[in-house]
Amino acid sequence: MHSEISKGLIQPNCAVLNKCPVAVDSDSVGMKYEQNDRLLVRGHVRAFIDNGESVRLHHAKHNLVVNKGRRILAHLLATGSSNYAIATMHWGIGGHASGDILTPISPTVADTSLEIDMFAKAVNGYSFYPEGEETTVMFTTVLEKTQGNGDGVVPYTEAGMFTAAGEMFARETFPAIVKTPKFRIIFEWTFLF
Repeated sequence: MHSEISKGLIQPNCAVLNKCPVAVDSDSVGMKYEQNDRLLVRGHVRAFIDNGESVRLHHAKHNLVVNKGRRILAHLLATGSSNYAIATMHWGIGGHASGDILTPISPTVADTSLEIDMFAKAVNGYSFYPEGEETTVMFTTVLEKTQGNGDGVVPYTEAGMFTAAGEMFARETFPAIVKTPKFRIIFEWTFLF
């Protein structure tokens, strides 16, 4: 069913698909591990389209952790409150140039919300790696065929990771994924510390 995955052409988080053909490593999400004395939070987003017969990579890019994301991390370290934990992913339709859903407008560190928030869903799961170090966390969210279709077709051009308290941690914009009931979208959002 997911022949492209089993051939190793692309690798969404195997736990979501209940298949683990190849172990995920830092290079597979486009990031390198470096040790230094300065904490920089970097992110990477991959979006896959799964029509039930094949899975293809639609978008892969480093993403932006917004200013509030740094505040959220500080509070999480100090209080450990679950209000600051990443809990939901939101999809929106306002991340593109006016009249051109294929031309994304880059997010800024000052962003606090999506431009036009259309759908939200709890994160399906997360995993830490590399084994032993656990300096990277990858959140996976799957927008199923029956979810996020609005009145039949929705051109998503932005997404964000939000805390349990509803604060945006990170935002990404991309060429439109025109969501219909014919496929599901698998989002992998990775943060490297």
